[in-house]
Amino acid sequence: MKLTLLVLVVLLVGCTSAGIIDANGPNNYTFRTINALNAGDRIKFDVLKIAPTENLHFYLCRLECRQAREIAHYKGSDFGEINEVEFTAPKTGSYYFWLRDSEKEGEESAIPVVGESFDPNRMIEEIDFKSGSILIVHPNVTSQL
Repeated sequence: MKLTLLVLVVLLVGCTSAGIIDANGPNNYTFRTINALNAGDRIKFDVLKIAPTENLHFYLCRLECRQAREIAHYKGSDFGEINEVEFTAPKTGSYYFWLRDSEKEGEESAIPVVGESFDPNRMIEEIDFKSGSILIVHPNVTSQL
């Protein structure tokens, strides 16, 4: 009985310590949910800090994420007193997100993720960017996360 409980605790801690977001995309410019989203799944983003020139982009992966289609984007200048975005997946699939500096072009416009931390008690993840922007990501009403 004790061994069974120990194994269960290790599995639960192992699953939750991984977090809900993977910020290890190419060059740490993108972050994605660890599990694919079902159509209708929702994720809430609390925008703690973002520059007016930065845009938060949401993409649906295609062909094993070698191609993607933009689903939505939000300008940093749109955030004021209400600093949150709720993303609803329109289709089942893998999604990724990234922060872009609208004053730069090409790869230079992508703002790298420099840190992430997961709080298993609150089931939220903080994503820190090189620009100083900070997002808190947590599932709102979702079946996968």
